[in-house]
Formats: sequence, C-alpha cells, structure tokens
Amino acid sequence: MTQGDGIGPGAMRGPIRMTWRRSREATQATVLSLALIIVFLLSIAHDEIVEALVAQGWLQAGLAERAEIVLGFFLFVIWGALTVALVDLFRKSAQRGGRSGQGGGA
Repeated sequence: MTQGDGIGPGAMRGPIRMTWRRSREATQATVLSLALIIVFLLSIAHDEIVEALVAQGWLQAGLAERAEIVLGFFLFVIWGALTVALVDLFRKSAQRGGRSGQGGGA
C-alpha cells in the first residue's frame, strides 16, 4: 500500500488542514460570539443587577427605574455594535474566500 491509497505512516499528513486553528477571523468570530452571549445574559438579568445595586446602597431606590432603562439601552447599543462587527467579519471573510476560490486550479 502506498501513501496515495490513503494508508501508511505519511498518508494523513497531506490532506488534513486545520486552517481554522491559524485563522485570525475564527478567533475574532469566537470572541465576538462570546461577547454577544455575555451581553445577552446581562440583558436578561439587568433588572436584578439594578435591584442588587439598590440593595447594596450603590444606587438610590428612586433612580432604580431610570437605571434599568439606561442599562438596558446601553446593553442594546453594545449588542448592535457587536452584531455589526460580526456581520462585517463574515462579509470580509466571504469576500476573501470568494476571491481566492476564483484564482483557478482545483
């Protein structure tokens, strides 16, 4: 059996490529996705966060409702910015992949 048959000590070296390990875009997409998850979880718990701030004395009880609105808006803006960044990253990656795929060759 030869390496061309896919069997032998060196048969698996050539065809396996783990470009995702070296891809900067993959790392950026992972970080952006994790940030989106964190912002999502914070937005679910923003009522409790403000309630805890009031209970600990960091915030006056009269300002709790406004603080919830401000925190919710702030998280919404962050969510939007992260989404735009992730879509932009995917768009750039797709354009780069499309150009390299048109370069010819099999």
